[in-house]
Order: sequence, then structure tokens, then C-alpha cells
Amino acid sequence: MAKKYINNILVILGSVFLLQECILTNAFYISKFTPILYGIVLYQIIVLLCDFIVNYNLLKINLKIRIIFVYFIMVLLGICFYSNSIIQYLNFCKIIFIMTIFCLFCVRNNINVINTISSMIICYSFLSLLAYVVFGIMSKGKPSIMIYNFGLNQIMHYNYYNIFYMSQNNYFMNHIFWRNEGIFLEPGVYGLFINFALLNLVFNKKSKYRKLKYVVLIINMVLTFSTQGYIVMICIFVIHISKNINERHKTIKMLLLSIVFIFGVLIGYYVLKYKSINGAGSILLRSEDFKLGFSLFVKKPLLGWGILNDEPLNNIMGLYRYKNGNSGTSNGLIMLLYQGGIYMIMLYIIPLYYFVKYYKGNFSVQYKLGFIVWIVGSLFSEPLVYSKFFVMLISYGIIYMIERGVIYEQSISKYNHSSIQS
Repeated sequence: MAKKYINNILVILGSVFLLQECILTNAFYISKFTPILYGIVLYQIIVLLCDFIVNYNLLKINLKIRIIFVYFIMVLLGICFYSNSIIQYLNFCKIIFIMTIFCLFCVRNNINVINTISSMIICYSFLSLLAYVVFGIMSKGKPSIMIYNFGLNQIMHYNYYNIFYMSQNNYFMNHIFWRNEGIFLEPGVYGLFINFALLNLVFNKKSKYRKLKYVVLIINMVLTFSTQGYIVMICIFVIHISKNINERHKTIKMLLLSIVFIFGVLIGYYVLKYKSINGAGSILLRSEDFKLGFSLFVKKPLLGWGILNDEPLNNIMGLYRYKNGNSGTSNGLIMLLYQGGIYMIMLYIIPLYYFVKYYKGNFSVQYKLGFIVWIVGSLFSEPLVYSKFFVMLISYGIIYMIERGVIYEQSISKYNHSSIQS
């Protein structure tokens, strides 16, 4: 029993490690705990090695050989393909290896890390909503100023005691509202994780106080003023509604889905129209990112221009953007296309296919569809494809791809009894 609680605590701390690139470095003093987080990964490596030595049947010795073989091929291909950005590619492979150790540890100990992260987001959403009311609406507290460097971009954040940040506002219905970003890099990133928590909450009927959690998460999402977040959230609920309607009422189901879909499209249209009328630059920026990034991909479709190489995009970027400090792209999928080409896209798509296929296999097709909508919508609007959180999903997919779900069936079948519930 004590071991289970210790492992759960380690996974919670490890989950913070996963979210590092998505959270502002000063938040909750996370940057000061980096050595501890790496120490947790080292501990997990030692535990797994002991399992292999003492009783290799726990995770199958052939899994170890296959994983080593997969990484050998990945490194070899990287040396052949990405000589101009080999250091960046090898660093990417290193992160995949670390995340695979983390995922194997979770599988070995019957811990559902997806539920753990969802629970953390839900818990923080209560705090962020309270902080938004106190700091954003009532204007209480004295914030410090924090300048965050993101590439060439410099963003000024109002830091409220390292638990809540504000950097952007939105003009809506003749009032100015701060956009809710919580402790994340920007409101869109917070919206990404709110939708992640919502997706796992709507398909988890055993969760306590579900309605209260719904309300808090939805209010937080509304306050992000993220168009992409709104669209993904509506899609998740549409998919969930389609799951709960009996097959005998197929006509009602189709009618209801059509109404919700049309309603969602109209909301998206009017939000986009409102933002464009009020001079929101994010729409122009994202559309330009898509066009410029895709044009680069067409020129080098197979291998791209190099991992984390934004120079080709910056060279053809609008001068007004570059002068204002904007660099790189806001679109994660386009980033993969023009930096890594078809090779890197397949390196993501194939493991993600196996992750979606085998993760939560006892859940419906609707959950898997919702997950696909979430990941495509998220990566289409945020350049977080190389973050540890998304690489973790790739690592899970590699494990399932190698064993075709054998480990999943043996080790995760009882996760509802041992994972941290939302």
C-alpha cells in the first residue's frame, strides 16, 4: 500500500516534469525543482532495470530489445537525414527515451498518467477561477512584472504570487476582459489542457462531483477567449452526446447533432468575425503561418529544413512581424511539416495511431474520436509538438506498437482501482 502511494506521488511530480515546456518557469517555483524531477526519472530507470534483472517476465525481455532496436533505427536515420540539425534531432530522441522510461514505469505500476494529469488540471482550474475573480475582476493583489522570452518574442506577464499570470486582454461587449491563462504560456495553451481534462472527464462516469467540475472547466475555458479552444470543446461535447443517445433514436440523434454542429459553426464564425473587426492580429498571424509553412514544406517535402530550424520561415516572414519580435510558427502541425517533412510526420502519426487504438481500450470509439479531434485541434494552434507532454504520447504509442497492446491488456486492465481518479 505504501509503495502504491509513493509511486503515485512520484508520477504526480513526474507529470509536472511533462508540463514544463507548457508552464511559465516561475509558476509554483517549478524551475527550482528540475533536479528533483530528473532524479525521479533516474529512480524509475533503476526500478525498471531491477524488474528486468529479477523477473524479466514483468515487461518481457524482448520488449527491451525491440525498444533499443527502434531507438537505434531512429538515431541512425537522424544521422543520415538531419546532418544540418543532428544535435536537435538527437535531443528529441533523448526526450523520447526519457518519456518511454516514464511510461513503462506507469504501465509497470498500473498507474494511469493521463488521469493523473487530468486531475491536476481540474484541481488547478478551481484555483485559477478564484484567482481570476480576485486578481482579474476585483483587481486585488500587487503583481510583479515578468518578461518571458519565447524565441524572439518577449511577452510581459503580470505575475500574481507565482500561481496566476495575466498578459493579454480582450475587448468584448464594450468591456475589456483579461484572458485567463492560469500558469501556462498563453491562454490558448491553458485552453488546450482544459479540453484535455474535459475529454477525460466526460468519459469518466465514476468521477465524483462531475457537474461541478464541468462548470469550473467550462467557465475557465470561456475566460480564455480562445477560438480554437471553443471549437474543440464543442466537438468534444457533440461526440459525447452522440455516445449517450440510444441507437433506436438515430433520427433524434442526427437531428440533435446537426443542430449542435450548426450552432458551433455559427459561434466559431461570429467569434472569428468579431475578432477580425476588432483588430485581433492572431487570426492574420495564424493564417500567414499556415501559408508560409506549407510553402516551405512543398519545397522540401521528404525531410524538411531541419529540426527546430525556424530560419527559413523567418526569412520569408512579413517584415512587420519580424520587427515586432515574432519568430517561428504558431501551428504545431505545420512546424512538423516544414522542419521534419514527411519523415517526422510519420514518426508522430504511426505511434499516435497505436496510442489511440490501445489506450483505454474498454472505452468507446467516441473517446478515441474525441482524442483525435483534441490532438489535431491542439497541435494546429500551438507549437508544442516537441514538448515532453506530447512526446509522452508518442512514447506510449511506441510501446503499444512494439507489443501490439499485450502490455496494455496485462497491466492497465485494472487501472480504475489503482490510478488517481479525477
